[in-house]
Amino acid sequence: MMRGTTRRFVLAMGLLWCAGLLAGCWQVERVSAGREFPYSRARVIKQHLFTTRDVRELLGEPLQVEKLAERITRWRYFCRRESARRILLFFDTDVHVTEQEVLVTFDGTLVHDVKSHIETYQR
Repeated sequence: MMRGTTRRFVLAMGLLWCAGLLAGCWQVERVSAGREFPYSRARVIKQHLFTTRDVRELLGEPLQVEKLAERITRWRYFCRRESARRILLFFDTDVHVTEQEVLVTFDGTLVHDVKSHIETYQR
């Protein structure tokens, strides 16, 4: 009789341990560099038609503003997102990284050029 009780106890503890492992797995996402912005809206921006105000309304405040020449400025939007499956608060599996960047160059207040780039990789 004691043997059956011990076996059931060990089985119950094993099942409880497995359930704890499964319940302890979840997806963790965070912005590790830059700032979030609506990347998909960048394709709407048209050269020589959109102004600094239009771009700011679409994408928000730039992460970086660089003066290239007297009338030429470049706004940089950048965001690096990392997501990993975490096990029991301590162990991360492979980290999936997505980097989004948009560079908008202005001549005065009008858009002169727009470049967007997205890259994904595993770490």
